[in-house]
Amino acid sequence: MQTPASDAATAGIGNDAPKLSREILAGENRPLPPLVAEFLETLSNRTEATRIVYARTLCQLTDWIAQHPGSEGAFHAEQLSVTALSVYLEEMGVNGYSLSHRVRIKAVASRFARWLL
Repeated sequence: MQTPASDAATAGIGNDAPKLSREILAGENRPLPPLVAEFLETLSNRTEATRIVYARTLCQLTDWIAQHPGSEGAFHAEQLSVTALSVYLEEMGVNGYSLSHRVRIKAVASRFARWLL
């Protein structure tokens, strides 16, 4: 079930925002990170499936960054760096993720980083 916080975090993503939010966060019962939600608003011309991939990828990346020292448990835009992304992609490779998956992560993260600027 969607919470009021997740409604607020996904406001403006489009008419299918509640469905998109449920798809992304199925079983996690938490809202999208605010910057991710804002970024997804810019992808309104993309298919729902594309936005779901972007949201899942960015939620995983921002969660990973938020778990590291200096983040105080939350993602901040200035923490997304070339070094952070390189370490994340290296960990993904060590954990058995395919090269094609890591290339997709890099593409999504790069677009998000350009938007953050």
